[in-house]
Amino acid sequence: PNSINQIIEKWKDDVDFGDHKPLYSIFKQYFNVLNVGRPARGVREAIFAYNGGLFATDKILDNININDELLFKHTLNLSNYDFESEVSVNVLGHIFEHSLTEIEEIQLELAGIPNDRGKTKRKKEGVFYTPKYITKYIVDNTVGKLCEAKKKELEINDDNYQPAKQRSRKRLDNLQSYRDWLLQLTICDPACGSGAFLNQALEFLLEEHKFIDELSAKYNKDALVLSDVENAILEKNIFGVDINEEAIEIAKLALWLHTAQKGRKLTSLSDNIKCGNSLIDDPKIAGEKVFNWKKEFPDVFNKGGFDIIIGNPPYVSNKDMHRHGMQNQISHWNKKFESAKSGNYDIFIPFIEQGMRLVKENQSLSFIIPNKFLSAKYSKSLLDLISKNYTFEEVIDYSNINVFTDASVYPIIITISKNKQKQKNQNSVDRIIVEQGAFEEFGIHRKWDYINLKYLDSIDKESDSIISKIEKSKNTLNNDLSFEPGINGFQFTNYAQCVTDGKINDDSKRLTVTGSIDPHIFNNNITRYKKKDYIKPFITYNPEIISEGKWALFCKPKVMVAGMTKIIEASLDSKGEYAPAVSVYSICGELDKLYQVQLIINSKLINWFFRYKFSDKHMAGGYISVNNLLLQKIPFRQITNVSQTKILVENANKYRLEVETLANNLSTLLKSKFELEKISTKLQNWYQLDFKDFLKEIKRLKVTISISEEAEWLQYFKQEKDKIIELETLILRNDNEMDKIVYEIYELTKEEIELVENASA
Repeated sequence: PNSINQIIEKWKDDVDFGDHKPLYSIFKQYFNVLNVGRPARGVREAIFAYNGGLFATDKILDNININDELLFKHTLNLSNYDFESEVSVNVLGHIFEHSLTEIEEIQLELAGIPNDRGKTKRKKEGVFYTPKYITKYIVDNTVGKLCEAKKKELEINDDNYQPAKQRSRKRLDNLQSYRDWLLQLTICDPACGSGAFLNQALEFLLEEHKFIDELSAKYNKDALVLSDVENAILEKNIFGVDINEEAIEIAKLALWLHTAQKGRKLTSLSDNIKCGNSLIDDPKIAGEKVFNWKKEFPDVFNKGGFDIIIGNPPYVSNKDMHRHGMQNQISHWNKKFESAKSGNYDIFIPFIEQGMRLVKENQSLSFIIPNKFLSAKYSKSLLDLISKNYTFEEVIDYSNINVFTDASVYPIIITISKNKQKQKNQNSVDRIIVEQGAFEEFGIHRKWDYINLKYLDSIDKESDSIISKIEKSKNTLNNDLSFEPGINGFQFTNYAQCVTDGKINDDSKRLTVTGSIDPHIFNNNITRYKKKDYIKPFITYNPEIISEGKWALFCKPKVMVAGMTKIIEASLDSKGEYAPAVSVYSICGELDKLYQVQLIINSKLINWFFRYKFSDKHMAGGYISVNNLLLQKIPFRQITNVSQTKILVENANKYRLEVETLANNLSTLLKSKFELEKISTKLQNWYQLDFKDFLKEIKRLKVTISISEEAEWLQYFKQEKDKIIELETLILRNDNEMDKIVYEIYELTKEEIELVENASA
């Protein structure tokens, strides 16, 4: 029966009768009965004492008051739910994920504190719910592989358990041995959240026990009887820790709902699912959230640790940790973890090291983490630690897929085993890049040399050969260059008061964001800076705000590279007239060498090299993230003909600027003629249209053009478009000349050039 409906009806009857009790008091009474049980009374059925902690007394919940009208409205909606259907752990996970923010907003509102969405608990704790296809892959790939190995050892398979006249005692004993072995496995998620991984592990283990039951029934020619193992699995196999109390309660609820049966007590999960800080065992740092793994799970560590560690550790950058006031915790981790000694890392880094400490010898850890782990400088210490003491089994790269729909995280799955012996001969890792809409087996297989942070494509030897050829370059310019970042986040805020629309004086520098840079030119797009739009943003020196060193960078000749782009986009600032903003990187050096860098970095070959080598930097939508560390890994070979290089680079800039000028002239004419503030993107790129489509776009502006005016527009349109076509022909010819030089200095063969050209088409 629908108990919520019964409670509501009872309350309404009592109110009508004049006995007005708060609706919440009846719910509390009912929860108490579910906790301790009640015998049958008259027409009322007996209620089993489910215990387990789900309905246990809670001083806080027992002492709050809930408005009858509010509770009636929402419980009435709840009563419409089909309770015969299963409540998915995914549903509970999403409820938890969104409730974190909502609860905190209410708490802040009640306390009269302004709400800063950037500092919510969800943001601070890096909470993002993991979808089922990820949890299933990780569980199948860790627990599943362990089980497959054990079944192989015990010779448990369908062929050996066909119905037989004479049954083998050994076969029957092996089934029991496998069940006993299953019930001693220990699986832990050290950042379990609302329990997605734990529920997936539970589901997997239940299926394994069902498999044993089915084999036994088939072999013995008996009716299938499923074993009552749910409580045993919860008590012996499943372990989880999380810093968030609400998450722990939802994790317990999800596990209970997965295993609850009428007339059977709920398992108390308090001994296995615990609230605490998985990374801190010092009460001075963690307070009441202090967590000592060996004390909390003594039986597990008496046997050497957990068999499997799985999970989705929190993702919180070093900058965000400082912003959230976690300096004491950071200092503690810097001393405690080898991977954290640099002092600059994302919180998932110490989680990986902690996980490796918690797992048994010869067993595995598998986490889903951000792809920046593969190339971030702060990963180096951890990768060195892994290379010395562990074995990297594989990397599954989901960077091209929006796994977390509302998080700007591009994830990978890593699997590491605690096996020093196996590690000795390892220098590369299986890596599968999963494309949108594809399963793992349809991905691109690669090898990843994690010690040297190189990326080698194991299915494309020709590409490997080109990469090696580029990387083995001699006579490079790199030692004569410096690689400089633009302004950082702190400077981004402070410098805003020095930014104006238009020049203040002759020393003002044109502020350049990543969207202001195209190959070989700085464009004139509207620039957004600190939530304000600028037509021509300039920054002017103020010694009280801008350091001498930073202003000196602005004044230098430099090649400026966009940090967020679909292809490498770089432009030469030969006179020091441009100031790089956030995510704009500068390559500095002598001007002759910068002309060479400018030619090389915009070439097809280096774009191909960068995308191929740093595929871990790919993001959804085809974008790549560029930074100084990666730019320094491009070997810039010297070009002997410096004068030709200068002419080609200057032509690349000149022709493109002429195209931009012609395009802007007609766009400006349109705005002036029809009194428009702005025009569509199609009209901004009018030269890519034919005249018929151009007229359609104009008529969409709801303006009237006479036939004679159309004829005038046609003549002007054709005249200006012909000029641009001629310039684009010159651009293509000039670009081909530059690409030819780059192919020559890197000594590519005709076949290798064809491969790069086809990949770049």
